[in-house]
Amino acid sequence: MQKYNWSVDTLITRAEDLEKLYKFEERKKDRDENLLKTIKYDYEVIANEVFEMMNKEDYEMPSLLESYEYLKSLYEKCEFLWSDISFFEELTKNKLISVPTLKKNSFSKEDLLTLTHDFYRDLGNSFYGNFMKCFYRRKDHTRFVRDGINNSCEGSTIHLLTFNEDFITIRRDNTIKDFTNLVHEYAHATLFQMNPEAHADTNNIFTELLPNLMEILALDYYYKVTKDNNAIIEKVNGYNSSLVRSDFANHLITLIEEERELGRDYESNKELKMVALNKCGLTCEELNNMLEHPIMTADIILENYLLGLELYYLKDNDKDKFLNTIKKIALLDLKSKEEYYSSIKKLGITPNLHTRDFRDDLKGQVLKLTR
Repeated sequence: MQKYNWSVDTLITRAEDLEKLYKFEERKKDRDENLLKTIKYDYEVIANEVFEMMNKEDYEMPSLLESYEYLKSLYEKCEFLWSDISFFEELTKNKLISVPTLKKNSFSKEDLLTLTHDFYRDLGNSFYGNFMKCFYRRKDHTRFVRDGINNSCEGSTIHLLTFNEDFITIRRDNTIKDFTNLVHEYAHATLFQMNPEAHADTNNIFTELLPNLMEILALDYYYKVTKDNNAIIEKVNGYNSSLVRSDFANHLITLIEEERELGRDYESNKELKMVALNKCGLTCEELNNMLEHPIMTADIILENYLLGLELYYLKDNDKDKFLNTIKKIALLDLKSKEEYYSSIKKLGITPNLHTRDFRDDLKGQVLKLTR
């Protein structure tokens, strides 16, 4: 197999291995029911991934109503947080920070992987050891696709619990984002090594917390070793993206509240458009933009981004405490999402405590770019 290019055939082979193992374990007198359940789960993971990889060209965009229903289901998973704090308080009242366009680069795959390795080595032993468990398999478990081939997201990681292995995909666009996306996906893989049950669970709404944080830290690391202003630009782009998502999420919540007032679900795209116009002031084009880009709205209340900013400032104040805290978060048992969030807060993480500081720091960095 060509390195850095695992394929559908790779996953099909793994599925065949799972079938053989399942049959072998099933015949045992003292068979392990939990193992059999895990094997079936991994088989479904592979089946879903293979289906997506083989049917990208036949993908049909969902209707506005279908997209709305999907985003509503995501919001309902984390609605409990709204009784605790206004997550958008420091985001919705701010305007986008203007920065130049990211410049293209010519990083090879080896360059990107070396940068990612060096970042995690610099971060410290808490993550580095587990990172290396994934990284040493990089040639057969990491693949790079070109911009336009896989448009569903900038990167993805699937984890097979049975074999304790990950398959990472990075969609390249030849900017610094290739590096941060690789850092992000390797964070997922590392977390799977540290606590597979919690971080492989699709109901865990906090699975993006530490990977998102690693992206911001990676940009700081990159700037430290290269003095490349693209690191600052991309850091601002990430913040600006959070502002856009906060606007989208506020509109979505308004639509949900109006639907609840009706006492029934919206019945048509036309009805949804009318409510969006009358209650949110959204034109059809703006509503389309919001609902047809669920990746922008999926992090409905931006809990991962805002909690990550608090951890970011903890690193500057006390690196040892920071490393200990993110290790504790990585190892938290996944009970209910409410208990999980409560456990994070008990570690001293308070949302929005440093959101304004982060914006001010970014504006200061951007000012230096224009001098």
